[in-house]
Amino acid sequence: ENRQQNGAPINQYVIDFHDFEQEKVKIFYLQQGSLTITLRVEDPIASTDPILWSNLPPNPSVTFDRDVYFGTEPTNQFTIFSDVEFTLNLDRPGVFDIYVGTRTSVPPKTNVRFAGTIFVEPKITRNNKKLSPQSLVILTVLTKCLGPLNRWKSILERASKAGYNMIHFTPVQKLGKSGSAYSIYHQLEFADGLAPVGENAEKALESTLASLEKDLGLLSMVDIVLNHIAHNSKILVEQPKVGYTLADYPHLRPAFELDEALLVLSKELSEGKVPGFPAEPSLSRVDDINRVITAIKERVFPSIKLWEYYVIDVKKEIKRFNDEFGIDYLEVDEEVNIENETVERIRSEGIQKQTFGANRYGWSVDVDKVAKILKFSESDQLSTVAKLKKALNILNISFYQEHNNDTEAILKNISNRLDYEFLQPNGPRKGKITAKSKLIDTYFTRVVLPNKKIEPLANNGWIWDMQAGIDIAASDSRAYLRRDVIIWGDCVKLNYGDSHHSNPHLWKHMTLYVEKMAQMFHGFRLDNCHGTKPHVIEYLLDKARKVRPDLLVVAELFSKGPEEDKSLVSRMGLHALIREAQHPHDPHGLGELAHACGGDAVASVSRFENARGYLPRPVLMDCTHDNNSPVQSRTGEDSLPTAAVVAMSRCAIGSVMGYDEIYHHRVDLVGETRLYAQIDKEVFEKDGVVRNVGMLPAKALLNKLHQKLEEEGYSELHVHQDGNVIAISRHHPSTHASVVAICHSAFTPDSIHENLDRVKISLPGRVIKNGHLFPGEKDGDFKSFGAQLMVSKDPTKFNVDGEELKGVDSVLYVDRDGIEGIVELVERKEGESVFQDVKLKRFPGGSVVVLGLQVTDPAKDSIQRIRSCVEETHRLQDCFEDVDLTAFNFFLYRCNEEEQVTGGFENYSLSDFGKIVYGGLAGVSTILQQIRKKNDMGHPLFNNIRQGHWLLDYITARLVRKDAPHSLQKIHAWLEDVFSDCKKLPPPLIPKYFDLVISSVWNAASKKILSLMSDFVKFRSVFTENSSNLLGMLAFASLEFVGRVENLINYPQIFHHHIQQSDPEVKSIVDLIQSTSSLSAGLPHFSVGYFRNWGRDTFIALRGLLLVTGRFQEAKGIILGYACCLRHGLIPNLLNFGSPRFNARDATWFFLQSIQDYCAMAPTGEDQKILKSRVVRLFPFDKESDHNEYLKNLQEKKSDPSILRTSTLIEIIQEIMQKSFSGISFREWNAGKAIDDKMTDEGFNVRVNFDETSGFLIGGNSNNCGTWMDKMGESELAHNHGVPSTPRDGANIELVGLLKSTLRWLAHLNRSHPQLFPHDGVMDRNGKVFTYAEWEDRVASNFESFFYVPEDPSKSNYKTDFSLVHRRAIYKDVYGSSTLFADYQLRPNWLIALAVAPEIFDTEHAAIALKITESALISKNSLGIKTLDSKDWNYRPNYEMNETDDYHTSKGANYHQGPEWLWVYGYYLRAKIQVDKLKVTKKSVQENIAHLLFNHRNHITHSLWLGLPELTNENGSFCSSSCPTQAWSIATFLDALYDAQSI
Repeated sequence: ENRQQNGAPINQYVIDFHDFEQEKVKIFYLQQGSLTITLRVEDPIASTDPILWSNLPPNPSVTFDRDVYFGTEPTNQFTIFSDVEFTLNLDRPGVFDIYVGTRTSVPPKTNVRFAGTIFVEPKITRNNKKLSPQSLVILTVLTKCLGPLNRWKSILERASKAGYNMIHFTPVQKLGKSGSAYSIYHQLEFADGLAPVGENAEKALESTLASLEKDLGLLSMVDIVLNHIAHNSKILVEQPKVGYTLADYPHLRPAFELDEALLVLSKELSEGKVPGFPAEPSLSRVDDINRVITAIKERVFPSIKLWEYYVIDVKKEIKRFNDEFGIDYLEVDEEVNIENETVERIRSEGIQKQTFGANRYGWSVDVDKVAKILKFSESDQLSTVAKLKKALNILNISFYQEHNNDTEAILKNISNRLDYEFLQPNGPRKGKITAKSKLIDTYFTRVVLPNKKIEPLANNGWIWDMQAGIDIAASDSRAYLRRDVIIWGDCVKLNYGDSHHSNPHLWKHMTLYVEKMAQMFHGFRLDNCHGTKPHVIEYLLDKARKVRPDLLVVAELFSKGPEEDKSLVSRMGLHALIREAQHPHDPHGLGELAHACGGDAVASVSRFENARGYLPRPVLMDCTHDNNSPVQSRTGEDSLPTAAVVAMSRCAIGSVMGYDEIYHHRVDLVGETRLYAQIDKEVFEKDGVVRNVGMLPAKALLNKLHQKLEEEGYSELHVHQDGNVIAISRHHPSTHASVVAICHSAFTPDSIHENLDRVKISLPGRVIKNGHLFPGEKDGDFKSFGAQLMVSKDPTKFNVDGEELKGVDSVLYVDRDGIEGIVELVERKEGESVFQDVKLKRFPGGSVVVLGLQVTDPAKDSIQRIRSCVEETHRLQDCFEDVDLTAFNFFLYRCNEEEQVTGGFENYSLSDFGKIVYGGLAGVSTILQQIRKKNDMGHPLFNNIRQGHWLLDYITARLVRKDAPHSLQKIHAWLEDVFSDCKKLPPPLIPKYFDLVISSVWNAASKKILSLMSDFVKFRSVFTENSSNLLGMLAFASLEFVGRVENLINYPQIFHHHIQQSDPEVKSIVDLIQSTSSLSAGLPHFSVGYFRNWGRDTFIALRGLLLVTGRFQEAKGIILGYACCLRHGLIPNLLNFGSPRFNARDATWFFLQSIQDYCAMAPTGEDQKILKSRVVRLFPFDKESDHNEYLKNLQEKKSDPSILRTSTLIEIIQEIMQKSFSGISFREWNAGKAIDDKMTDEGFNVRVNFDETSGFLIGGNSNNCGTWMDKMGESELAHNHGVPSTPRDGANIELVGLLKSTLRWLAHLNRSHPQLFPHDGVMDRNGKVFTYAEWEDRVASNFESFFYVPEDPSKSNYKTDFSLVHRRAIYKDVYGSSTLFADYQLRPNWLIALAVAPEIFDTEHAAIALKITESALISKNSLGIKTLDSKDWNYRPNYEMNETDDYHTSKGANYHQGPEWLWVYGYYLRAKIQVDKLKVTKKSVQENIAHLLFNHRNHITHSLWLGLPELTNENGSFCSSSCPTQAWSIATFLDALYDAQSI
C-alpha cells in the first residue's frame, strides 16, 4: 500500500506472522517504508508478553550487525479480541531476520520462533533517477575481450543504444595462467593492460565506470568470485593454508594418491608404455574408453592399494590386544561362534577410526572395551582372541564393500568424464592423450613453496545435482576420492573454515576485495554461488553493503528446487537469481519460463494491502556467457523471438555480448584472446533490410520497450502458446491497455518455414490509433513494429576465425512503422467485446511483431461507472438501510437444501468445482477470498464468469424471488446497475470487476451487520474481506443458521379461530412465535425438514447465536415457541412440524438454562416480560386420548374461549420442575417403526425419576439414549441395529449441573421477585413443599461424593467402586447407569456442569480433573474435544457412515466414542475460565483462552462454509460425515469469548 507523508510516498506493508512463518518457497521483497507484523491473538506466544526481535537496526544511526538483535514492543495492548501488532521502520536496504519471543530471549536462542527473512530492496538509481529492479536490462561482457579502458566506452556505446542500462563485467582482476575469465590471480590487483603503464588502474577504472553511467546511462555490475583462486597465484605460495592442504584435510590424501597415479598412467599412455596402446593414443570410440578403464583397474588400483584406507589390520590389532593382556600366541585358528549382536557392539563401541585418509589401516581396537564386550577371562584367553579375530574379519567384509563401492564410483565417474571430453559432440573433443592433453584434469595443484617443498592443494569444481551451499572438500565428503567433482584444473578451492576466525588472512584479504568492488560497482554477480558456503557469502556481503548499502546482488545458483532456493537466497541475502532462456528444450518450456519469472495474471484480483511473498526474483537472460549460442544449440533465427519473449517478461532481463550480433559460437571463457569488434552506431536507426549487424536494431526496440513497460506499470502478464508461436502480453491493471509480442520460435530448422495456417491468435481489445503501443502517446518512440531475422547457413560466412569477435552473416528486416507487412489483423465483435484475429501471413521462424491494444471507449466508460459506484460507499451503505439480520441470512447464506425448500431452487454450480455451498453472496465471497490469496485467475469461478453472464444474473434474480425479503430491493437495484456495466466488459476483465463489486458489497453488508449486533460484538469484532478476528467470524457465522426457511411453529388451523378470540397479548405472542425464524442445527445435514429443529441443539446454541449477538427478539420467539410444545414436562427433541418427539431428557434443561441466560442478558425489563408471556399450548395434555379430545373440543366449541389452553412461561417452568420431581414415565405416541425404524420396543419408554437421597434426576434405560450422545446402532451387518452406543442411563453429570443451575436461579428468583415467581418449590405426593433452596442444597451436598473419583481409595465418603476405576482424580460421566463401567469412563460432559454450576465442585478437585481432561481428551491439532478417553477400550476416534462388520463402528456407531466434538470444546473453554479466574488475573485467563483458539481461527478462515464443523476425527482430521458448519459449535465459542470478557 502506498501512502503519502509530507508529499512523499510511504510504502506500508502488513504481514501475518503465521503466513510468514508457514511460507516455504516465497520471499517477501519490500521497498523502504514501514512494516506491520500481526501475531494472531490465538497464537500461544501472543499471550507471553511477546517481543519482536530483528537484526534490523531501530534507526539509521545504528550500524547493522547480523548477530545483534533489537527488540520491538507491540504497538497495541493485549486483548482477547485483537491481534498483537509490531511495526518496523524499513529505513535501509538489506536482508533482515525476524523472530518472536519473550523479553529474556534474544535470537538465535532456542526459545524464540523464527518467522522468516524480509528483503528491503536497494534503491537503484541511474544518474539520480530511480530504476525498479524489474526494469534492469543487463549486458554481460567478458572484460578481457573489451581491451584497455580507453576502448571500453566506444565498445559499450552500442549497449547504450541497444537499450541496456547495466553492464555486467566478468572479473576485472588480473587473471591466472590459464587466461580463464574466472581464474583470478590476485583479488586486489587489476588486469594487466587495463590502463597505460604508470597510470593508476583502480582510479582509471573508477573514472571509466562513472563515465559509463553519466554519458551512456550504463550502471555497472561485476562478478565476485569467492570460491577459488588461480592455481598459479602467488598467494598460494605465500599462504598455502588458504587452500585445502593434505595436512589439514587428510581425508584428501587417498584422492591425491589416486590423482598422482592417474597422471602417471596418462604419461605412460602418451609415451606408449602401456601394453595394447600406441603412443599418444586416440580415444574415439566407447571401446577405447573401456580399455583405459581396464588399464586403471590393472595398473592404478594395485599400485595405490586404496583398500588399506578402509579396513582393519586384523593381525596388528590382535597383536595389540595380546600385548595388552600378556598373551603369547598370535595365530588363532580355533573355530568359534560369535553373535551378530556382539559384532555390532564391537563396531559401535570397541573400535575407533582416525580421520579417513590420515593413515592406512586407520582402525584401532579399544582393548579394554573389547575385553569387556567379549567377557575376557584369563582362563579363556584362546577363545576370546578367536572371537575377536572373527569379529574383526566380519567387520572387514563391510569395510571392503565400502571400498568396492567407492572404486566402482571412481571408474564410473572417470568413464563418464572421458566420454564427455573425448566423444561427445558438445564436449571439447580432445582426440589424443598427449603430454599436454592429459587423460584427466588433475584434482590438485602442486604448489612449489619457497623451500622447494611441494604442497598439494585441492582444486575447485562442481558436482552434478549437488546440494547447493555444501563444502565438497569437507572432511565428511569423499567427492574428491570418488572423482564426483567436475574439476577446474586452473582454480584452487579456497578454504574459509567454519567462521571468519578460522583463516584470518583469507577472510581479511577477501573482505578488502569485496569492499573495493562495492566501492566501484553498483552490483555484484556471485559466481559459483551454489559452490560457496553460505556463511562466507553472508559475512562478505555484509561487509560490502557497509560500503554501498544499495548494492544489488544477483547470483548464479543451481539448487534442488524452490525450498532450497528460498533457504539459500534468504540466508545469503541475494536479490535475484540468474535464469537462462537457453535452458528450455522447446518453445513451450520457454513460455512457461517467462510466465514463471514474474507478473500478475491479467486482470488480477490480488490485493496489495498485505505484503506478498514471491519466488526468488529472477534475472532472465536470453543467453549467458556459459550458454552455447543459438546458432550452435537451436538456430540463429531463434535469437530474435527468444529475445522478444525475454524482453516482454516482468523481471530484470539480460543478455551476453555476441548474442545480439549472432556469434556462431559461445565465446571461450578460457582460451579466447580476441577483442570485441566495433559496430557502426548508425545501425540502430536503420529500417527495412539491414545486413550483418545481427539483430541489434530490433533488440534496441525490445530493450527500450521492456523499460517502458515497467515505467508505465504494465505489471500483468499473459502467455499464450500454439506450437512454436508464443504470444506474450503485458497488461496495465488500471487502464487495461496491453502490449503484445507475437513470436515465432525457431528451435529447429524445420520450424523456420512451417505452415502457420492452423495457428489461431485472438487478442481482446482494439488496436491503439496510429500504431502506438501506449494510449495517449502522440509522436513517441513506441509504435507497433515487426522484425524478421535470417542467418546464413554457409560455414564460410560464420566469421569464426577473424581477428575480432564478430557475428555470422545475417539479414534483419525491421519495420518500425507497422506490422501490416508481416501479419494481418481482422477486427471481430462478440456482443459488447472487440477482438483482433491475427493472421500470420508472412511469419517464418525468427519473426516478431509487437502491437498495442486498449479496451473500447464503451468499456472504458463502464469501468469508470463501476469504480464510481463502489467508491460511493455511502450510496452502497444506504442499500442496506432496512435490511435486518434475518434478511442477511437470505442475502449471504442458504445452503442448497434450504434453497430447494424455500423456492425449489438450486445453488449455482461450477464446472470442475461443483455447487457453491451457499446460494447467497457468502458462497461466492469465500471462493473469491481464496482466489485472491493465490491470485488464482484460472479458478473455475472465473472461467465461468468469462464464458457467460449466468452467475451475475443468478445473483440478481435471486434477490427478487418470491421468498426474498423485500428489504433487499435496494441492493438488488444497485447490483443490477453495476452488473449491467460488468457485462459490457471484455470477458478477461469481468472477473476483476466482479470481484471488486462483490468485495465492496461484502464490506458494506459487514458494517451494517455489525451495527445490528450487541455492543459486545459491535465494538470488539473485525470482519472485512481482508482481516477478521475470531469474534467477528463467529458472529457472522451465527447468521448462517437463523433464517425464514421454515416457520418454527405453525399452529394447526383448528387453533386459529380461538387465537383470534383471545386477548391481544396472547395474539401478539402467537404472531411472534409464527414469525420467528427457525434455527438450523447444522448445514447442510440439519437444514430442512424433520432434522432442522432440534430442541437440544437449539438451546445449546441459543445463548451464543442469539443472546451474545444481541438478537433478543428472535431468542424470545424461539423460547416461547418451544414452550408452547411442552408435554410430559419435557420440551421436544425434534419439532417435526407438529408431530414432535419427546425422547430427550437433556433438551428441557438446556431450555431452562436458556431462559435463565435470557433473563440475565436481555435489556432491563425484558426478563419479566418473557416470564409473564402467555403461550397457547399445543399439547396441554400428556395422554394422547386427552389430546385428541382437546382437539375435538377446539373444532366443535369455537364459541367457547375457555377451551384454548394457555400458560405463562413461569407456569411452564413450574410444570417442568413439578413433573420432574414427581417423576416422568410415558411411552412415546405412535411408538414403532413409523417414528423410529431403529429403536427397539423398550426404547420408546421414557422415564425420569427424582432420587430423594441425592436430589438428582435419574432417567433412561439401556435401550434408548436420551442425552446428546444419542447414537442408535443401525447396522444389520454388524449386529448393532437398535442398540444405543451410549445409553448413559442414570444421573448424567451435565444434567445434574444444569439442574443445580436452574435450582439456584429459581430459588433466587422466588426470593427476589416473589410476585413474579411465587413458586418456592415443588410439592411431594403428601402435599408438602420441597423448596428449591432445599433441593439445591441436596444436589450440592451430594455432588462431589457421588461423582468425584478420588485419588486415594481409602477415602470412604465417595461412592466409588475402585474395581471399575480406570482413571482417578476425575469426575464420573454418569452415576447409576445400568452398565456399571460406563459411570467411570472419562468423557467431557462434566465440563458442562462445571461451566454452568461451578459452585458444586471442589475447586482443587476441578483444577486437577481439568488438567487430566486436557491431557487425555485434547490433542495439538484438535478443533474439538474427544468424546471418550483415548485409553478406553471402546475408543474409536474416526467416524464414518459406511457399513462394515465392525460392531463398534459400522454405520457410525462410534459417533460419540472418540470423535472430537466442537460444541463441548466451547464448554471446556467456559469451564477453564471458571477454574482459572480463581487463580490468575483476567488478562491471564484471556491469554490462556486465546491460544486455545488458534486452530479454530485458522479453520474458519479457510472454510468455504465460513463456519466450524460439527465434529472432526482423530487429532482434528477431517470427517466427511460431519456437518461442515454447526450451530452449537459456533455458539459455544461465542459463549466462551463472552465469558472471558465478562470476568
